[in-house]
Amino acid sequence: FAFEALFGTDKNHPFYMDDETKTMPNVIEKTSAINIKETFNKYGYNVTITDKDGNELDDEYVGTGCVVSVENGSSYTVIVCGDTDGTGIIDSTDYMKIKSAFINVISLEGPYGLAADTNGDGNVDSTDYLRIKSYLLGAIDIYKR
Repeated sequence: FAFEALFGTDKNHPFYMDDETKTMPNVIEKTSAINIKETFNKYGYNVTITDKDGNELDDEYVGTGCVVSVENGSSYTVIVCGDTDGTGIIDSTDYMKIKSAFINVISLEGPYGLAADTNGDGNVDSTDYLRIKSYLLGAIDIYKR
C-alpha cells in the first residue's frame, strides 16, 4: 500500500501515510474516524481504526496513538499535532503535558512525543509549549507549516 495511490505525493495532506515511519503524521484535531473511513472508501480501500486501547472507532475523534489499518495488512499510527493524550482534541491537558515534558517532569514517548513537538524540530521545548498556548488562545494555527 502506498499513500501515493490516494493523495499523490502531497506529504502535507491530512491523511498522508508515511510508509517509512508507519505513521499518519498530519491528522488534524477533531477528525472523526468515519471521515477517514469514508475518504479511503472513495478510493476503494477499507480501513479499520482503533484507539490506543484497541477499541474500534466509528463516530469518535481519531487521536494520537490510534491505529489506521488498511485491509491489505498495513497499519499506521496516528499523530495529531498537539494531542498528547490521544483524545483527538487539543485542550489544557495537552498544554500541561507539553509544559511538564519540557521541564522534565514527565516523558512523552513514541507518538505522544511526536505530537508534543508542535514545530517539528525534534525537541519538546518551550517553543512547543508556547505554540500550544497560542493555538488555544486562537492566535496561531499549528497546522499551517
